[in-house]
Amino acid sequence: MTNILEVDKLNAGYGKSHILFDVSLNVEDGTICAILGPNGSGKSTVLKTIFGLTTVYSGSIKFKGNNITGMEPYKIARLGIAYLPQVDSVYLNLNVRENLMMSGYILEKNEIEERIKYVEEIFPVLKEYRDRKVYTLSGGERQILVMAMALIRQPSLMMFDEPTAHLAPKIANQIFEKIKELNKSHGITVVLVEQNVKRALEESDTAYLLVSGKVNYYGPSKELMANEKFGKLFLGL
Repeated sequence: MTNILEVDKLNAGYGKSHILFDVSLNVEDGTICAILGPNGSGKSTVLKTIFGLTTVYSGSIKFKGNNITGMEPYKIARLGIAYLPQVDSVYLNLNVRENLMMSGYILEKNEIEERIKYVEEIFPVLKEYRDRKVYTLSGGERQILVMAMALIRQPSLMMFDEPTAHLAPKIANQIFEKIKELNKSHGITVVLVEQNVKRALEESDTAYLLVSGKVNYYGPSKELMANEKFGKLFLGL
């Protein structure tokens, strides 16, 4: 299996604030990769750096073999990477359908219509809520909309930054199931930053453990889950 994403000895941060130190990671095509660690370990910064939102001091990022280090985010998105941040990236005063239309602004109208039908098949609740203003949706419903908006652009890699944060356990479970469906049924590679460590390890194939901006562990998720030392020290398992 080939790597869809390769990060090599990455040093990055925000301006002069150095956050990531020689971070290297490889994500195989068609897999789910979890990035875990305590608060402040640099997990979200890894995703932001891949998507061109931080300062890269050294190192490289390759997507499908192409160097995207320092590339502008809109160009990275067009290559097939979707980044779903913690904060709502939706238009609250527009309805669900209008949000989906906005996410496909670079497409032809008939193509947008086809893709909206496609995402409504994956997320049937959106068809039901098509005319509702987004500010009336629950946190879980908004998260589903964010996922659908990313899918409109047909990415091959989706990066989730704590998608179940602040959600009730039942709703969080639905989000995990949808992420798994996107991976298994639609062939989308997933990089997942998640505070629900146990569930993230259960659903992912491989995992990286970050501590103080450095990779402390890499390997199969099941091995990390079974590692008492790492689990007790850093993950609260």
